Amino acid sequence: AAAALLLLAAPAADLRTFTPDVRILPPSSSVRAGYDAVDEEFGRGTASPIVVVVRGEEPLPGSAGGDEARRLHDRLAGLDHVRRVDPPSDLLEPALRPAAGHYLSADRRSIVLEVVPDDHASAESTRALLTAVRAATAELPGGLTAITGGETAEGVDANAAIEDRLPLVLLVLAVVTYLLLMLVFRAVFLPLKAIAMNLLSLAATYGVLVAVFQWNLAGFGYVQNFVPVLLLAILFSLSTDYEVFLLDRVREEHLAGASDVDSVAAGLTRTAPLISGAAVLMVAVFGAFMLAGILPIRQLGFGLAIGIALDATLIRLVVAPAAMRLMGRWNWWPSSRRRTPAAPSPTLTGVTR
Repeated sequence: AAAALLLLAAPAADLRTFTPDVRILPPSSSVRAGYDAVDEEFGRGTASPIVVVVRGEEPLPGSAGGDEARRLHDRLAGLDHVRRVDPPSDLLEPALRPAAGHYLSADRRSIVLEVVPDDHASAESTRALLTAVRAATAELPGGLTAITGGETAEGVDANAAIEDRLPLVLLVLAVVTYLLLMLVFRAVFLPLKAIAMNLLSLAATYGVLVAVFQWNLAGFGYVQNFVPVLLLAILFSLSTDYEVFLLDRVREEHLAGASDVDSVAAGLTRTAPLISGAAVLMVAVFGAFMLAGILPIRQLGFGLAIGIALDATLIRLVVAPAAMRLMGRWNWWPSSRRRTPAAPSPTLTGVTR
C-alpha cells in the first residue's frame, strides 16, 4: 500500500503552480471570448504584458534620463520571446510627446514600458523573460529606478511568497499535531506515525492532481498556486480526525486488557463504518465541485475528493493497522500498561441478583 501511494506521489516532484488567469473561465464566458479575440487579432501575450515603470529624478524628455530610458527600451526589445515593447522607442521625441499621455506621468518623471511577450503570462518562456527584464532594469545608472510588474510578475512573486512560507506552515501543522496527539494518547511514536501517514496521503494527492491538471490530461499545464496550500491544511486536518477516531477506540480496547493485535482489530472494526461513511459523504460533496465552471474550484474539489478517498481506504484500512501491528508494544510507549478488568464486588453482585 505504501509503495502504491509513493507511486501515485511521484508526479508531485514536477508540481508547477501559478496564479489564475482568464483561461480558468469556460470558453462560453464573454470575458474569455474577449481575451481570446485580443490574442487572435493582436498576438498572444498582448493582453498580459510585463510592465516596467522607470522613474527619474528629473523630467525624462530632453534629459540624460530620457536617453537611458530609450536605451533600456532597445535592450528590452532585443530580449528573447519579446513580441514588441510599447510605446515606440522615440516616444520621448518632441514631435511625439502629445501622444505620450498614456505612458508618461504628469510630472514627466516616470514612464511606463510594456514588454509584450510571445506567449501566455504563465508560460515558461514568459517567466524566463521576466527574469531577463528584471536583470536588465537592475543595470540602470544612478538617478533612475525601475519597478517591474504585470500578470507574470504577480504570479512569480506570489509563488515565491507561498514557497517561502510553506515550510513554516507544514512545520507548525506537524508540531501542533504531534503535541496534541502525544498529550491525548500519552505515546511518543503514534503521533509520528500519524504525521508520516498524513504526509504520504497528501503527497499521493498532489501526484494525482499534477497528472490530471498539469500533464495536459485536462489541458491546462499548471496548478493554481493556492490549491496545494488549501489541500495541505484541509486534508491534514481531516486525516488527523480519522486518526483520532481510530486510535481512541484502539486505545480503549488496549487499556481494557486486549492484546496489541486484538485491540487494533477491534478498533478498526468498530470505527470503519464511521470513517467510511464520513468519507463517502465528503467525497460526494467535494466531487460535486468538479461541476463548477471555474478551474481552481474544480482542482480544489478534485484534490479533496481524491485525498479523502485515499485516506479512508489505503491509509485507514491498510497502512494504519499494518503499521500498528508492526510497531507492537511500541505503539503506546512509554505508557504501555494495560488495565485488567476488576473482579466483581460481592456486595454489588448480591444487589444485582
